[in-house]
Amino acid sequence: MTLLSSLQPDWPDHPAAVRVEDAELSRSALLAHPGVLEAAVVGEPDDDLGQRIVAYVVGAELDGVDLSGFVAEALSVHKRPREVRVVDDLPRNAMGKVQKKLLGGHGRG
Repeated sequence: MTLLSSLQPDWPDHPAAVRVEDAELSRSALLAHPGVLEAAVVGEPDDDLGQRIVAYVVGAELDGVDLSGFVAEALSVHKRPREVRVVDDLPRNAMGKVQKKLLGGHGRG
């Protein structure tokens, strides 16, 4: 059974579905970079793909383009984030869990 994130369509065979495994692989690959302190990966709407993987990372002296290249060395094209956004911090709830729904549209590039 394929697990889908909460941002996915209700049916697993939908072409816009970003699998949770792919998003977690992207996150793990980003965390392997020595400058990345934290990372969260979400699915965001895309006109061409239906949905694309977007990563939000926290760390000093980071560049989204460089991080995309770093991840490209470890992951196949369909498992890579289509965009990497560098942020100052990840939004969290009172329990410390990252609130992914608050991430959309933020980042330094």
